Amino acid sequence: MKVTIEHSFCPYCDEVTELYFRIINTILFSGNEAELRESMRQLEKKTPLDEYFTYGYGARHLWVCQR
Repeated sequence: MKVTIEHSFCPYCDEVTELYFRIINTILFSGNEAELRESMRQLEKKTPLDEYFTYGYGARHLWVCQR
């Protein structure tokens, strides 16, 4: 999958920086939408994703916003 970064990232702690790159890698290594959705669910279960980021799905994209 393709990653397009539209806004700057604020690396205010090591945990958020690591999570940011895990999100990007999750997107890049997903082969299709179903795999991406499952990978993001797994990432949300294993990490404090919702403390630092919000995300959702559009018709043809995943959006991620830093809190």
